[in-house]
Amino acid sequence: MQICGDRIMINDKKNLKLMMAKHIEKDINRENLSFGEKFADKMSKILGGYPYLILLNIFIIFYVILQHIVPFDVTLLYLNFILSYLAAIGTPMLQMSSNHQTVKDRHHMEVDLNINIETKKLLEKMNEKLDRQQKQIDYLVEENERLKNKENRLEKE
Repeated sequence: MQICGDRIMINDKKNLKLMMAKHIEKDINRENLSFGEKFADKMSKILGGYPYLILLNIFIIFYVILQHIVPFDVTLLYLNFILSYLAAIGTPMLQMSSNHQTVKDRHHMEVDLNINIETKKLLEKMNEKLDRQQKQIDYLVEENERLKNKENRLEKE
């Protein structure tokens, strides 16, 4: 967005949005991510979704049914081990993905802040322009009143 003299270049608003969108897309682009960030994002999609929860519940139900059909000597120990292992692996993956999302959110916040600063500057310039125009209008109204009064006096004479 640019202000040339008293004119505001409206078509640059679209260019600014496109520029910011490209900048944000570049940040989100998968090519810029390290192997660990990509892996953490994939794991969070797997571990944080309904299919994982459904499969985990199906596994537990299957394990309990299998336990009733064919009893094991160490019944809940295996199940406890498996669930503890899933929690031990899943928690750090979700935390890494959460940290990566925080970095993305911080970048989006910075971009939004820059847009807000540019918008504030534009609005301040527009307000200055409107103030100048209001002063000119006030001056012209006063001048018009003064001329009408002068014309009325001349007509009376």
